[in-house]
Amino acid sequence: MLIVGSDLFVSALNQVAQSLHTNPLTLALIVVPVATELPETINSVLWIRSGDDNLAFGNVAGSSAFQACVLGFIGLSFTPWSPDFNGVLSGLLTLGTAVYLFALLRSGSAHGRWLLLAGLPWVGYVVAELLAGGRLGG
Repeated sequence: MLIVGSDLFVSALNQVAQSLHTNPLTLALIVVPVATELPETINSVLWIRSGDDNLAFGNVAGSSAFQACVLGFIGLSFTPWSPDFNGVLSGLLTLGTAVYLFALLRSGSAHGRWLLLAGLPWVGYVVAELLAGGRLGG
């Protein structure tokens, strides 16, 4: 059931990307993380409200590590993958954001506005992709 559902999701994502005249990778980088992490986030919010912050953090960290490592490994191992400029750019932005977050954690200043800054590369990437694809009239 998981394989069939995944196949349907990817097919639908490709159709939506085609109808929007945008790169499927761009749409995947926007939609897939939200779709896959939303249940984990909701569980974590409920656990934090009940005082189980360790469980909430472990849930988000574990699911994120699984998504990034295991599923990425499977995808790269069993599919032909030759990244274009968009793929390389998204990887570099992700790496840069990870370095920034690591530096925040090491310095002990991982609070509010500094953490929000970690979202700027993602917003910039989405806007650049939309402009490049002509979706914002650029």
